Amino acid sequence: MDGDANHIKTILSQGEAENGIFRKRSQTTVKLKNDAVVLTEIEEALDRLNGGSFGYCTECGAPLDILRLSHDPTISCCLSCKDKATAKKD
Repeated sequence: MDGDANHIKTILSQGEAENGIFRKRSQTTVKLKNDAVVLTEIEEALDRLNGGSFGYCTECGAPLDILRLSHDPTISCCLSCKDKATAKKD
């Protein structure tokens, strides 16, 4: 266990250039996760398009605002339902 702690201390005490490598890896990991989320949203939007429900709120069935859809075709719920979901999280 002491060897592991010393190894971690050594890694953490290395110069800024090496720490920059870890930051870049971390940023790449975050970007890949974000890309995976976006890909999932696109696939879900395509499923709604193929299923005939594209352009309608997945929660209440209300038509989605065309301006919102033109800005982001992956949106799946109306502002009212989005606000309700946000309120539940708080």
